Amino acid sequence: MKRLIAELLRKRTAWQLVLIAAACTAAALYFQYSARPSTLRTFRVVLLLLYGTAGAGLIVGLVRRAEDPQARGAAAWARFVGAVVGLAGLIAFVTYSFGHHRRDATASCNASVLPDTLEERRAALAEAEAMLASPFHLLPGLVDPRAAAECERSRVDLARVDQGLCTRWPIVGRACQCGEERYPYARCEEPRCMYKPGLADRFDCVGDPILPGYEGL
Repeated sequence: MKRLIAELLRKRTAWQLVLIAAACTAAALYFQYSARPSTLRTFRVVLLLLYGTAGAGLIVGLVRRAEDPQARGAAAWARFVGAVVGLAGLIAFVTYSFGHHRRDATASCNASVLPDTLEERRAALAEAEAMLASPFHLLPGLVDPRAAAECERSRVDLARVDQGLCTRWPIVGRACQCGEERYPYARCEEPRCMYKPGLADRFDCVGDPILPGYEGL
């Protein structure tokens, strides 16, 4: 394996080595963030190989750059270092956008994790929606609309309060109507109001059978 890596890096220019390092780092990060934990444990050697190749490529690239007589001078080094830092910044930006921000933006808009009181829920939803305007949401928003759809769903859900209707997870201390039933609800403390166009609103308690048409609510 060492011979294979050495052969990959041999007779490469400094710029080619930097691109190899960037490609290996990007591949390793994609694998690390997209694979299941069990898969990561099984193929841990592949991950180490990718990171090791990236590190070796960058180090050898710096050495090649230093040995190149045409690349001497502050301006040449500034361009080279700037390119390395730019690639590293781009990889970090994409990694954070897809590996962290996309997950957090989708989860924070989920109505099931919003606070129980009205003011806190409105504030939390506004904060969650602000994440959609973040620069880190630019790339995830182009390929994955789930965060925006989840925020829209929670916004529509919260708008039911103004009509005196129950939200999917009723707001503590605020009476509301769910079909023919009202909250506070005697049958269980934390009912869930299930509603869907074409179906009657109804409360659901833990352990209740799911009626036809209400699946997935």
